[in-house]
Order: sequence, then C-alpha cells, then structure tokens
Amino acid sequence: MYINTACNGASQNLSVGTSATSTELFTALALTTGANVIKQGSTGTITDTDAWLDVGTSDVTIFTKTSAGTTGAGYITVKYIQNNNLA
Repeated sequence: MYINTACNGASQNLSVGTSATSTELFTALALTTGANVIKQGSTGTITDTDAWLDVGTSDVTIFTKTSAGTTGAGYITVKYIQNNNLA
C-alpha cells in the first residue's frame, strides 16, 4: 500500500481480501502513519496465510475495506503468478 495522503483519525485501518470480509488476507494495516509511506500487507494482521499462497487458476477480484474516516488516499499494488499450482 502506497499511502500518499494519511487518513484522519486515530485508528484508520485497511483490510484486503478476495471477495468479502470472510476472505480477508490481512486486516488492521494502519493508514495513519503519514504521507508518502509504503506499507507491506504483511505488517497488518495476517488472517488467512493459505489464501496468499494459491488463489487457483482464474482471476480473482480484490476486496478492500477501510475503517471509518473522511480523508486519505493511496494505491494498492498486487503482484501474483496466475495458475502457479502450489498444491
């Protein structure tokens, strides 16, 4: 996550998954650390390690959720190898 404008408030967090809250890959990635900061998803709370390893043979929609806040901006970069078949 590249944070180019920090979120307002004391505890603004980002969660990322593959479709909904039940598939979150990580939660609680703090977004209030300042502007022009790069944060790795692994600095959040990892909730489903297996989902990071192999998402299958088809494209996956990325789900994001932030806690309440009215300001802030950033970019998420996702790198993956499709059909890696780690099983």
